[in-house]
Amino acid sequence: MTISYGLARYVVRPWVTRLLDFLGYTIPVVPAAKQRMFTLLVRITPGPPYVFQSFLLGLAEVPFWMYLAISWVVCSVNVALMIVFGDALVHGKGKVALFALAGVVLVVVGVKLLRDRIQRRERAAAGAQVVPIAEDI
Repeated sequence: MTISYGLARYVVRPWVTRLLDFLGYTIPVVPAAKQRMFTLLVRITPGPPYVFQSFLLGLAEVPFWMYLAISWVVCSVNVALMIVFGDALVHGKGKVALFALAGVVLVVVGVKLLRDRIQRRERAAAGAQVVPIAEDI
């Protein structure tokens, strides 16, 4: 975790910044108030390779302590669930395997619900910020 973060934040970031500047883009900035949630969502999202997630968080300049703490907790939970599930399958413990699988499903469903809640909150905040313009008659 430390190596991929360090590479992304201090070694690769200048090259990526120059490349994106050349192409007319910039690296999006994650506001300080949203860095914790951003890190959590990136880590618990199934699909992207772990190294890609680490590089994304390093490029986003998430503080190292936050990156490491959230990454460690999420990875520990994922690994524990997978170990319990695999061990239960090998030893023929169907109920334990189902509980571990249910834990994985709960994490995936929780991610979906959390994303939906964040999107609703952002839409509500964006709607509240829109000020109607009165037209002159």
